[in-house]
Amino acid sequence: MDEKKAKRIVESVFSFDYIGDEMGKVRTNLDDEDAQEAMFKALLGAATKKAGAAADPAALEKLCRERVQQFVTSAKSSRGTGCGS
Repeated sequence: MDEKKAKRIVESVFSFDYIGDEMGKVRTNLDDEDAQEAMFKALLGAATKKAGAAADPAALEKLCRERVQQFVTSAKSSRGTGCGS
C-alpha cells in the first residue's frame, strides 16, 4: 500500500460515522492527551479495518497520528473566531 492510498483510507474514516464520540471528547478538551490517544486508536482501528489485508500498519499509524494532531491544531486555531466552539 502506498502512502497516497493509505492517506485516502485515513481520510475516508475520519468522520463522525467512524470516530464521532472520540472527536467530540477531543473537541471538548483540546489539551486532553488521553482523549487524543483514544481518538488516534479509534481512527487507526477504523483505517486498518477498511484497508483489510492491504494495510500497512506503520504508514496508517503515522498518518492517523498526523491527522489527529491536525484536527487538534485546527480546532485550537478556530476557537474564538466564530468558526469553532
